[in-house]
Amino acid sequence: MVFIKDTQRRQVRLPEHERTKPGRQIITFLLICNLAMWIVYTFETQKVEANPVQLEFFGKLAWTILLRCTIPLAIFHRFHSTVVLAAIWKNSYKSRIE
Repeated sequence: MVFIKDTQRRQVRLPEHERTKPGRQIITFLLICNLAMWIVYTFETQKVEANPVQLEFFGKLAWTILLRCTIPLAIFHRFHSTVVLAAIWKNSYKSRIE
């Protein structure tokens, strides 16, 4: 989250950076990872019994409630991070007129 906030404010200062685009590979890697994790979270069947350690620690009812409440938040977080990283990838190396 801190990385995303930091990169949103950055801009090109040298013409050499406009040509070489340093750091764009990291943003591309994070974008692809977030997209892959979003796809997995969205289409994976979440079964309560898939996590026996957590099931034993929290109990069946509590673990079911925790799982059903947090999975949508994780899906939203991954999707939102992917969209923001795509916007950073697109806009971070444009010259800004001050």
